[in-house]
Amino acid sequence: MKKILILLFMMGLLVSLELVSGFGIAPSSRNIVLESDEEFSIHIINRDKEAKEVEIVVEGPLKDYITLDRDTAIFAHGQERETITVFVEEHEDQEKGEQENRIRFIQKSQRERGEISAQLELSFVLNIRKPYDESFINLELLAPNFERGKENRFIIKAENQGLENALNVKPIIDIYTRTNDKIDTITLDPIRLSAGEKQEFFVPYTPTFRSSQYYAEVSVVYEGESNTQIKQFNVGKPEINIDTISTNEFRLGGIANFNLILESEWGETIRNVYAEVDFKKDNSLLERTRSHNTDIRGYQRSALPIYWDTSGLNPGTYDMEITLNYLDKTKERTYEVEVASNQLNVLGTGFVAAAETDEEFDYTPFLVLAIFLLVATNTYFVYYLLNKRKK
Repeated sequence: MKKILILLFMMGLLVSLELVSGFGIAPSSRNIVLESDEEFSIHIINRDKEAKEVEIVVEGPLKDYITLDRDTAIFAHGQERETITVFVEEHEDQEKGEQENRIRFIQKSQRERGEISAQLELSFVLNIRKPYDESFINLELLAPNFERGKENRFIIKAENQGLENALNVKPIIDIYTRTNDKIDTITLDPIRLSAGEKQEFFVPYTPTFRSSQYYAEVSVVYEGESNTQIKQFNVGKPEINIDTISTNEFRLGGIANFNLILESEWGETIRNVYAEVDFKKDNSLLERTRSHNTDIRGYQRSALPIYWDTSGLNPGTYDMEITLNYLDKTKERTYEVEVASNQLNVLGTGFVAAAETDEEFDYTPFLVLAIFLLVATNTYFVYYLLNKRKK
């Protein structure tokens, strides 16, 4: 119910803002290839036909070469539309390529008595491109997330932003690890791009390397020139598995120590990994414990200790429910634990913890044997010496 009320409030706020602003612009953007001075118009539409004043501001790297026929549009009550004229000046020092600029339309609205003041605005996007004198290939690389052993595809967008044709364009994609080691190269057939022409290339690719982050560098060589773009992409997803559980010595009534043996299948360090463990008997929670946070390096195994206070427990079988937490993910796994007075067995892992014996070693038989051997040896020597004197 609370969420519904919040949603209704936000919808009401948006409607009220629309009623307050009550203006729009048409069109909302324009792309210009600037080879000479250019002029165009923008219409400001007064939807609610209320009296209002709209301030107009130019921003961007070419703002000094963009002028307006006015910097304010004033609407009388009932007036529906105003039109402004935009002048774009071509100049020799303008940087080659495309640059984004914005024209902001700002309405300041006040409630009666000046209690509330709000500033509402819309933006017109003006992209201005100065052509290169010769051929110039602009690149954009789209890289999806891949799965190891499964085909997906890169997308290369190429545009000749120059005034001359590019006759022999050779696209190449190189794949790099995070440590800048090149591990693969994809070579495409040469193409032709006429002046002003755009093309898209779909490049099928099936990665065979392990899950991690990688870089794709697309480059084109043409007419003795080259251009490159680099894009990061993933193969697989960050995954940590509970490989097994090891245990140390155990005595019922004491603190049981488990080591969760974790294994990362991701090539980068995964930070702040921790486990929450519930110990249960017949679905009844006996104890909940949490490990400390740890970092696991790429493709490494790590032991995460967990402790269980067994005081007051009876021998029997218990459930150990593990929730592993890392990044924005959780992974759950349940083990059965057999508990005896001096032994703990985590079923399915092969690890058994037993108590160290407290019984002292009985040396009595060995002492008796040693005394017997000593007496026998002495008797033999006495007998030997007596016989020797008689002779």
